[in-house]
Amino acid sequence: MKRIIPATFLSVIILLLLASCSKDTTESAYTKDPYTYQIINQGVLQADEHATTVYLSLLSNTQPWKIAVNGEEGDNNSWCQASACEESDGWSVKIDINSNPNMISRHVPIVLTSGEKAYKIIVSQKPTKQMLSQSDHIDVLKEGGDFFIALNSNSSTVPKVIIPASVSWLKYIGCTVGATKQEQKTILYRFTTEANPDLGRMADLQFSTDSVEDIHVHVHQWCRKLNKEENIHVSEPGQLEILLGGNAHDWGELDSLTLSGTLNTTDMQTLRIMLKPMVECAITNTEGNQTIESEAYLNLCHLNMKDCQLAAGGKKYSEKSIDSPEDTYESKYQELSDHAFDITRTGLQSIVLPSQLLSIGSSAFNMCQNLTKIDIPASVTHIGEYAFFNCEGLMEVHIPDDSQLKELGKYALDTGSTLENISFPTSLQVKDNFGILGNVCAQNIHVKWITPPVLTQFRVNENTILHVPRGSAEAYSHAFGWNRAKEIVEE
Repeated sequence: MKRIIPATFLSVIILLLLASCSKDTTESAYTKDPYTYQIINQGVLQADEHATTVYLSLLSNTQPWKIAVNGEEGDNNSWCQASACEESDGWSVKIDINSNPNMISRHVPIVLTSGEKAYKIIVSQKPTKQMLSQSDHIDVLKEGGDFFIALNSNSSTVPKVIIPASVSWLKYIGCTVGATKQEQKTILYRFTTEANPDLGRMADLQFSTDSVEDIHVHVHQWCRKLNKEENIHVSEPGQLEILLGGNAHDWGELDSLTLSGTLNTTDMQTLRIMLKPMVECAITNTEGNQTIESEAYLNLCHLNMKDCQLAAGGKKYSEKSIDSPEDTYESKYQELSDHAFDITRTGLQSIVLPSQLLSIGSSAFNMCQNLTKIDIPASVTHIGEYAFFNCEGLMEVHIPDDSQLKELGKYALDTGSTLENISFPTSLQVKDNFGILGNVCAQNIHVKWITPPVLTQFRVNENTILHVPRGSAEAYSHAFGWNRAKEIVEE
């Protein structure tokens, strides 16, 4: 017994030393850094969802170290970049990992080579905890009924639904959780709505769960069928598209519209669509698997904007059920911007402009051939070139005596028609090279200047009766351009 114990003990010691030497030999083959050894030995580099940089330390070999990220040609792995750099005490490997915006994990292999030696590491990055709605906007018909919202989520808990207290017409029924696939699951929420007896309405539904950013889905219930005459107040800029809904067939009977409130780019683009003679629209069922496309014919002829304020800003018109080409119209403060109502074959016959309007842009009413009369608010100081060009049905353009109009653009009043009467204020600055008084053609022109403005090229139409201030008829009868009038009458 005394001989066996020392021999056995010695054998164990020798085995341990051999194992230790073997391990040291393995580590020394490529690194002395425990962290690097762990990563290469396990073959996995686990990263969380945030951006990070990892450094590995390698020993110098007779051959330089090279590194390749997923050597398969054509793969896009821009989220993970790696490089090897020789330093005084060996080689340093830098691995840059971008943040992961995705809902599932992502993986990419990295291969370290030095001569015939090769070591493979799988970089595995966790996903960002989040939920996403398959659509952030749901349209519901005026008749109401059930509809569904589908969410994708990789959260461990089912997101809860928060409905604003003011929304009484929409109810939450329940949800169904689908199977988890690649760390994410699909949750189908079911709601129901009452029939809508009035203008369109919107509900902002909030979905919330722990450690995940909340998301919002807007539910838009379309309006009732519009009457022949409607008064609509836009309480907040951008709301007109909500109030009108997305079923253009419900607009078809509308002939006369009175608007009030503040209108921005979204509202003006909505209004421009309503003034078209026809639009294409589509209605999709609540399951989203069937769509009916059709054409809706519109008949808006009379528009009253007297109590409207025009404001800058606002998003693009976004009702997807109505096919409207990209509209570049941009609203500005108290201004009808260029081409505001330059709409092909519009049926617009009359319009009352905003009472505090400051400017009418170029070609604002170009080709409004059915327009018969317009009153220019006294506050307007500028009318752009070609503003009423080719408005062949325009018989009356009323500019009030207290008008602040200063600028009248080239051919602004070249309507293609002959007006019965038009009056110009003393504030107007006559620019002969822009055409005399916007190239207007009228049976009677009333001016307020005691001294005739100097004309150098353009002249009053020879069939026009010119009405001038008392005591100035002789001056006008000797002034170039003005003296071409058929008759000069003092008033």
